[in-house]
Amino acid sequence: MDFANRNSGWPGTLAAHLDRVTLWSGAAAALLFLPLVVVTVWEVIARKILGVPTTWTFELGYMLTGTYFLLGGAVTLMRGEHVRIDLVYSQFAPRGQAVIDLVFLAVLFLPFCVLISHALFDYMAEAYLSGRTTGKSAWNPPAWPFRAIMFASFVLLALQVVAKILHAVAVLTTKERAR
Repeated sequence: MDFANRNSGWPGTLAAHLDRVTLWSGAAAALLFLPLVVVTVWEVIARKILGVPTTWTFELGYMLTGTYFLLGGAVTLMRGEHVRIDLVYSQFAPRGQAVIDLVFLAVLFLPFCVLISHALFDYMAEAYLSGRTTGKSAWNPPAWPFRAIMFASFVLLALQVVAKILHAVAVLTTKERAR
């Protein structure tokens, strides 16, 4: 994957580094798919064949699924695969699209990610300090590790938003080559 245009200067270079962080987090999230399948298959075997349902697979399954999807958010943004209604957006040239991206990302999305990250940090810290458990099953594991993943996911999403902003800045500040 070509992470940065050679003529984009420091915004493109920094964005490329942030894109790499996003790809690594996405690869880590992808590795969670196998344990999710194993947990789900084990629960089906234990419940349907052995007749002894487990107390932990439901909770572990939803935590793995949640982690998988939360960590995938930044990768989805990086690849431009979020749902977008682009009836108007697609009509603009790359520089026009960069302006739209810059305004949307800097004015709406980045502040949202920062505020949510702050709230999720408090949510995680409260669970850690109080010893809160999930309370969803007899297993009842501590809640803070999953809340930490929620916090980390939104921090990674915020970093990817910064990368997208830098990509937009690079498009706007890079002189087009003569054809």
